[in-house]
Amino acid sequence: MKREYRGQRSVKALADYIRQQKSDPIQELHDLAEITTLDRSKRNIIGYFEQKDSENYRVFERVANILHDDCAFLSAFGAVSKPERYSGDNIIYKPPGHSAPDMVYLGSMTNFDGTYNWIQDKCVPLVREITFENGEELTEEGLPFLILFHMKEDTESLEIFQNEVARQLISEKGRQIKYVAFYELANLREYNQESSNLPLQIISFKGTINFLHADCDKFRHPLLHIQKTPADCPVIAIDSFRHMYVFGDFRDVL
Repeated sequence: MKREYRGQRSVKALADYIRQQKSDPIQELHDLAEITTLDRSKRNIIGYFEQKDSENYRVFERVANILHDDCAFLSAFGAVSKPERYSGDNIIYKPPGHSAPDMVYLGSMTNFDGTYNWIQDKCVPLVREITFENGEELTEEGLPFLILFHMKEDTESLEIFQNEVARQLISEKGRQIKYVAFYELANLREYNQESSNLPLQIISFKGTINFLHADCDKFRHPLLHIQKTPADCPVIAIDSFRHMYVFGDFRDVL
């Protein structure tokens, strides 16, 4: 089990949760036409195998048991999977959205670490949504938050933020960029509200800070701590768990 149980503390709820955890996390496809009915709002991982009793599938199954809360896992075998196995067993990632192109795993399917890392990268988004339901879980990861507060219907600001995080904070590792003061993650530089509009710098790597987005309307109280309201959104801020630091103007991201 990857995550702590946070549901209702009742016999029925606990029994249902245990039953769900013990169930097979991989849905078997009996006809490739079933792929056309997939829920494309989810992240789907599909494995095509010659046979179920194989090392390739055992590795896939191990990964699915760990990441089943983050992705939907499906598999096909034998004659059903043959049209997709022209180069041998393979794993496909289908991102959310009908227009998003598929991605193919090109590593060794018997290498657990390689397979797990590739699938985790696809299943766990770089910018995750923080809600009241998962806030405690994210806090327990022990990493500072870089949060975009935006109105739920404002998908444009979210897309801009996601693209900038992916482009600058990940692909340009170690390079100084124009977001927020971070010389050491454990040592946030103090600055007051008057200086928060300065062009500050961040040096950051994936795994040392959590990139998140939050619904402005639902997170009115945290916004009050930085003298903001939903009318000010989109707003970018860092939460170090001791203080919150505001990025001056979202338009500077452009």
